[in-house]
Amino acid sequence: MQGIRHFFMNIKVMRLLARLLKSDREAGTTKYNAAGCLLLAFVTVLLCALSGNAVFPITIIAAELFRLSLRRPEAIAHVMGTVLLAAGAAAVFMLPAVLFGSPGSFGTVTMKVFESVLVLSMLGEDVPWKEMTAAMGKLRLPAVFVMTLDMTVRFLYLLGRFSNSVLEAVTLRQVGGKNWKSAGTGGILGNTFLKAQEMSKGTGEAMMCRCWDGEYAGHSADHEKKRSSGWAAGVILAAEIVWFVMTQSWMG
Repeated sequence: MQGIRHFFMNIKVMRLLARLLKSDREAGTTKYNAAGCLLLAFVTVLLCALSGNAVFPITIIAAELFRLSLRRPEAIAHVMGTVLLAAGAAAVFMLPAVLFGSPGSFGTVTMKVFESVLVLSMLGEDVPWKEMTAAMGKLRLPAVFVMTLDMTVRFLYLLGRFSNSVLEAVTLRQVGGKNWKSAGTGGILGNTFLKAQEMSKGTGEAMMCRCWDGEYAGHSADHEKKRSSGWAAGVILAAEIVWFVMTQSWMG
């Protein structure tokens, strides 16, 4: 039973590492303007949160689902799995609203969570993480914030490889009765936590030795080739704002 649990844990870790490695390899090869897509996604989620009726969120959901239907089956399964999980969690948290006589709040919140997670998941499918952090720097976000996000993803990849190696070692040596080799998830996570502390301390010492001044260059991307997609994102953004104003005036 322990071996089966380790096997499925190993599969999950390998899937995470595969997605991070794929995102790293696809940096600079996408046709989308990362800054335009990031700004468009942020404004879309914001307008959805501000919407006082269901017309605008339903329109965005329909458009995003149409875009999703044109993707590969693996991408559709990954996006819909994430979206349905988030929407299901929101529905569970909002279930008391139905019991206390406010079913409208239940439907509104669940729908907006579905829309927001769908938009962000599609953004993750369109733009690799390296280009995302480069776009954040271009949009004048604080360097410390961008560096923290970028290093978090890098550390997730390194710690994922470390925990995967520990998991394989424990599984291969799991012979006989109960001992440290069958410690299970707790032992693997404990070793991973100690490794994360060691990496964090080493990173901090390296930054001090190099006299880090708070500036973060991030990753450079060739935005000249993606200027047309940037204009397209701007046109879509303007159309969204116009449609948002129209839908709110209709219900006003």
